[in-house]
Amino acid sequence: MPDIVQFTKRCPACQTEKPVTDFPRNRSEPTGRGGYCRPCQRDALKRSRQRTRERYEAAVALLSAEDRERLGFA
Repeated sequence: MPDIVQFTKRCPACQTEKPVTDFPRNRSEPTGRGGYCRPCQRDALKRSRQRTRERYEAAVALLSAEDRERLGFA
């Protein structure tokens, strides 16, 4: 039985049908492409980096004045 070639794929984040070329390559996936389209994947990465930055800034805010000066934040 020949393999079925898939030309489009639905992104679960934006719920749109897009060409498979809009999905990054991922050999571990059965389709050979990632689960999310590139724009949705990029947005998720931006949100993740923003949350990490917010947690970092909150942790720095909890430092005492002495610790901030010692670590070079002052």
